Amino acid sequence: TDTANVILTVPTGMRVDFSSAGPGVCRVWGLSYTGTLSANAGDTASVVALSDDCFALSAGFVNIRRDTACADTTPPPPPPPSGPFTLINADSDMELTAFGDGDSIDVSQFSIAFIDHLNVRYEPDTGFSPIGSVVFDFDGVPAFNIEQIVPYALGGDDNGNYHPVGNAMTLGTHTLAATPYSSYQGMGTAGPGDTITFTLYESGNVPPDSGMAGEVVNFTLLDADAEQDIRNLADGDTIDLSALASPNISIRANTNPQVVGSVKFDFNGVNGFRVENVYPYMLGGDIQPDHWPVEMPDGDYTLTATPYSAPQAGGTAGTPQTIHFTVISSPFQRVAVSADHSQLLAFPNPAGEQVQLEMPQGRRGPVRIQVVSPMGNVMLREQFVSPTDHWNRVLDTQQLPPGVYIVHITNGMFRRTLRLVKR
Repeated sequence: TDTANVILTVPTGMRVDFSSAGPGVCRVWGLSYTGTLSANAGDTASVVALSDDCFALSAGFVNIRRDTACADTTPPPPPPPSGPFTLINADSDMELTAFGDGDSIDVSQFSIAFIDHLNVRYEPDTGFSPIGSVVFDFDGVPAFNIEQIVPYALGGDDNGNYHPVGNAMTLGTHTLAATPYSSYQGMGTAGPGDTITFTLYESGNVPPDSGMAGEVVNFTLLDADAEQDIRNLADGDTIDLSALASPNISIRANTNPQVVGSVKFDFNGVNGFRVENVYPYMLGGDIQPDHWPVEMPDGDYTLTATPYSAPQAGGTAGTPQTIHFTVISSPFQRVAVSADHSQLLAFPNPAGEQVQLEMPQGRRGPVRIQVVSPMGNVMLREQFVSPTDHWNRVLDTQQLPPGVYIVHITNGMFRRTLRLVKR
């Protein structure tokens, strides 16, 4: 395929001849299937059915780069950037490249399926000791993540098993700050940190004004736990959470054509609540096949989705779609809120198979949850996007062994912890 995953050829053997190819980059994928192969040149491999029966496309690919028409005169690649940060493929835990302030990184040179599968590791100044924690601020979100144990990773890790940063990691320019502290959870004395601006880009993106903006035709409600469609939404609909299998839901914008440059969501007065560059276009984001839920307390909502011909809501705007809907009937009994509205609540506590976390006066935007054992191991990790300041979230705790845990919440400027007992 090309770098936009459009099929160039489907070889029938184990050998591909590139001798007549011109300069450029293509991707070589693995495909297993039963039945009859239906993949054709011009199809988008990540979207269409590749056979008339079962099929599976490899999670990664091999990049073939050709800088000139003659392989013998291909110049050596430029030296990689250097800096205190290292880009990590969270699927394979492989180091991709070191980088620093002002660097631009072409991610098409790496075998990664999705941009949000990346992570970033930080190496603090060795002259500062002891290091009790490292606080990451990312794209204007204070304390996006706090790491207590080496390696210190923006998206977190379990003893070097890196987690993806998720839907916050997109093509474009980002600002990242990492600050070491002498004590646990960003407390104590701050040491010398690093603040950088860097850009991620991919060769072969849809160019501006390409005419591929199209239109948003409708919206689909999804169960974010089961990763399944529930139904299409119409203007004026009511979503009854008590009638659903899970309160964790998201909404997909469906476009014509199916793949466009990007889709921008405006949600409940927040312009640019989210921009999605890769199909499917989800209000809460996704790392396929996982969809991130959007917290929707009872109330009225307005959602507008606008397609664009280029990534990051660039190029030409297409035809938008707006719907109004109402969310009712939270299935969990609420408890009285104390005078400190910014506190973190958990009930029931002690917990059994589930616990509901609630922050009556938090911050709209990304919310990150970590449940940590007394030994410092992260036992549960979740993240979602809240469109309102008042949010709640149900955690599945049935796999936690009985004991005492610390719950860490990062929500904008707020950092909250509480003691959770599992029966």
